[in-house]
Amino acid sequence: MSTTVVNEQNELQRQNSSATSSSTQIEQSRVMQEVQAEILLAKMFPRSETLAHRKILDACSRKKFAETAMYSYPRGKDDKGRVNIVQGPSIKLAEEIIRHWGNVNSGFTELKRDNINKESEVIAYAWDKESNTRKTRSFIVSHYRHTKRGKYLLDDQRDIYEAIANYARRRERACCLNLIPAYIVEEAVEAVRNTLESDDAMSLQEKRKYIVDLLELVKVSAEQVEKYLGHGIDKITSSEVIELKGIYLAIKDKQYTVDDFFGEKVDATAAQEKAQKLTETLKNKKKDDQKEEKPEGQQTLKVENEENKQDLNAIVGEKELDELKKKLGEEKYKELLKESGNNISFNAYYDLMAT
Repeated sequence: MSTTVVNEQNELQRQNSSATSSSTQIEQSRVMQEVQAEILLAKMFPRSETLAHRKILDACSRKKFAETAMYSYPRGKDDKGRVNIVQGPSIKLAEEIIRHWGNVNSGFTELKRDNINKESEVIAYAWDKESNTRKTRSFIVSHYRHTKRGKYLLDDQRDIYEAIANYARRRERACCLNLIPAYIVEEAVEAVRNTLESDDAMSLQEKRKYIVDLLELVKVSAEQVEKYLGHGIDKITSSEVIELKGIYLAIKDKQYTVDDFFGEKVDATAAQEKAQKLTETLKNKKKDDQKEEKPEGQQTLKVENEENKQDLNAIVGEKELDELKKKLGEEKYKELLKESGNNISFNAYYDLMAT
C-alpha cells in the first residue's frame, strides 16, 4: 500500500515538473518573439537623427521643461572643505532625449530579493533596438533607510519599491545617456542653460528671491545658502540660480539629502548653546519690560528636575515653528530663524508665545 502511494507521489512530482518546464519554455518563446518583433519594427522605421536632434533642442528651449532638465549632485570636497557640485542632465531630460531619439527601451528590473540580508539585486538598462546596443547597470539596494538617528528596516512593500526606484532611476539615466551620441547630450545641456539664463520673465533680484523661497520648501535656510555660496543672497548670479535649482530638484526628488550639499545644519552642542543664549536674551528683555509690574519678593519658577531641563533645551518641531510664525508674522519669524540658526528651544518658544 505504501509503495503505491510513493509511486503516485513520484508521478505527481514528475507531472508538475514537466508542466513547469513547459510553461517556462512557452514564456521564453513569447519573450523571444516580442524581442524579434521590436527589432524588426525598428529596422522598418529607422530614426532620422537630424529630425530627432532638432526636436530635442526645441524641447530644451521651453522654459517649463528647462527648469526640470538639470540637477546637481555632490562629489567630494575641495581644499577649503566646500562641497564640490557636479551638474548634469536630469532623468527628465534623459527621458525626453530618448523619446525623440526613438527606438529605445529603458527601465529597471528587480532580479532577486534577499529576505535574510534584507536587500534586493536590481538591474537598470537601456536598449537601442535599431543598433541592437544595450547598456546595463546592476547594483544592490538595502532595505534599510539611514537617518541621523540611525537606520530602520523598510517593511512596507511600497517603501521598498520606492527605495529601489530611487536608486534605479539614476542608473537608468546613465544607461540612456550612454546610448546617445555625446554631442547630442552636450548641445541639449547647453540649450537648457541658455533657456534658463535668457529668461526675461523675472529680474535677477526676483530670481534670487524665487530660489531662496524654493529651497525653504525643502528645509534649506537662507543662512545655509549664504554659507554654501560664500556670499550674501543679494550677490547670487544667474548661473548660481541654475545650480541651486538643480540642488532643489535633487533634494525634492529624494536623490540626495540637505546634508549632502550643506553639511550638518548646526552642531548639536552649538545649537543648544545658541538656543540657550537666545532664551536668556529673551528672558532679560521680558524682565526689563515687566520690572515695574512684578510684585516684590516674587521669584522666577525654576525647573528642579534635570530631565525637564533637557526637554526645555530641546529644539522645537514644525508644529511649534508654525505657531511662532503665526504669532510673530513672516518678517520677524524669518529674522528669529536667522538669529537662532533654525534652532529654537522650547524654553525660548514658551517665552515668545507668552509675550
